[in-house]
Amino acid sequence: MHSYACAFGASGKRPSKAAPFQLRWQVDGTERQEKFATKTLADARRAELLTATRKGEPFDTETGLPVSEVRERNRTGWYAHARAHAARKWPSAAAKHRASIAESGTIATMAACPTGKGRPEDDLLRRALYQWGFNAGRHDQELPEAEAKALKWVERNAPTVVDLDSAKRMRTV
Repeated sequence: MHSYACAFGASGKRPSKAAPFQLRWQVDGTERQEKFATKTLADARRAELLTATRKGEPFDTETGLPVSEVRERNRTGWYAHARAHAARKWPSAAAKHRASIAESGTIATMAACPTGKGRPEDDLLRRALYQWGFNAGRHDQELPEAEAKALKWVERNAPTVVDLDSAKRMRTV
């Protein structure tokens, strides 16, 4: 959930010797704070938060940060996200459902990954993703060399989850 309400205050209190200045602000009624070693650093951070507020940018109510900053900090790769999803679903899934998890993860990942950039051949990439990447029952086994190289390529080249937030990119997938 996001909130536009934000109030700022700076304190010259010395909460600790390591960070003598703190910036406090509220988002949706919850007080947030950050500590800084110098007044200049606290003022700079305050200016960043005020700029986001003036632009009308929503603030995340869980973290108290502008949404753009939360997105930038959360740069989880698509492949890592999808692989973790498969691992979560795997233990309680029936055999046919497991195959569907691996198949859908493979199709989406192949569509999300760029062409070029040394992309492995589609057959190899599909086999590596389906049999090893999204088969959580094999995550602790050693991969054949070709499949291992293909999955390393996917880790390096798959987009981040936040990069998939455009409608055009998702239509491709």
